[in-house]
Amino acid sequence: MRRVLLLMGLVVAFTPMAPAFDTWYVSTNSASDGPGTSWMNAFHSIQEAVDGAGADDLVLVTNGVYNSGGAVASVYDLTNRVCITNGITVRSVNGPTQTFIIGAADPIGTNGTAAIRCASIASNCVLSGFALTNGHTMGATGSSPDETSGGGAFLDRGGTLSNCHVRACNALQYGGGD
Repeated sequence: MRRVLLLMGLVVAFTPMAPAFDTWYVSTNSASDGPGTSWMNAFHSIQEAVDGAGADDLVLVTNGVYNSGGAVASVYDLTNRVCITNGITVRSVNGPTQTFIIGAADPIGTNGTAAIRCASIASNCVLSGFALTNGHTMGATGSSPDETSGGGAFLDRGGTLSNCHVRACNALQYGGGD
């Protein structure tokens, strides 16, 4: 009997456990801005939740207009309202008719150094269920295609854009999204 219990204990101790993945919450109207562990303390910007998430986590975004926050993807200079690089899924609760990511034009011209793209989505990352509007890219010729293409969304190889509406966006080179 002791051997059976010992053997069972060893099996349990060395059985790999499924990793626990977290859900992060985003709402423009939550009572406090973070730490994003529930709807009551949801982050107010999508990028804050993305920054806190780890691989395979889910960032769940409720209805609203998201036009603040942002980040620059790795070595590039273009700001993205949402920059997803950490192997996660960012999904809206009620789809693209209720949840908007808004970029920004360069104040001097449509595309330029102060422009903001709506989203940059790296390999193994997903953005699903958003309306992407008013996204723009860099305006300088000679800039990387990563900075001058995809005003609404720039997808790295293996990145996924799903159930999104891309409208009224502009790019210097390819994929404005108009």
